[in-house]
Amino acid sequence: MCMGAATTLGVTRVSFALESPNDGAAELIQSWTPPTELPFFAKPREILGGIPQDEARGLFAEYAAGTGPVGMREWARSLN
Repeated sequence: MCMGAATTLGVTRVSFALESPNDGAAELIQSWTPPTELPFFAKPREILGGIPQDEARGLFAEYAAGTGPVGMREWARSLN
């Protein structure tokens, strides 16, 4: 969903800490061609992942151990 918003809004640089094991949007966007009939869609020119990866893993582990919504905690655990 985040990468979809970035392409719709014309974001040119995307940075993220951890890839979601369920969607792989950072990889999928590399082979995507924006539709010419919808000129407001744009592929980010730069996608940088893994920053700061260790800190993000710790934060997700803390969240997964907490009391938030069960589905989101299970998803957070999958990011390790």
